Amino acid sequence: MKDQLLQYYENLKRPEWKLAREYVLERDGRECRICGSNHILQVHHRRYLRHGSTGEWFAPWEYKGEDLVTVCRQCHELGHKHFRIPVEKV
Repeated sequence: MKDQLLQYYENLKRPEWKLAREYVLERDGRECRICGSNHILQVHHRRYLRHGSTGEWFAPWEYKGEDLVTVCRQCHELGHKHFRIPVEKV
């Protein structure tokens, strides 16, 4: 699990993620979709996906736009604290 988490954070440094992240921020008007803040914005995955045949996790940039949403750090942290993010095999 620790290796998977490290790989996930490494993937967040890749240009593919930076492009996907920028698209979502622009689409959402650079505001948190929960509280409207424009301070310390992050892009949240509404669900996590695994490849059905291999069980491998999708790379962060492989998600459709509707699976990604702009949130501020505070709302992001609260969301992860209070809600379980669904994991689906596709």
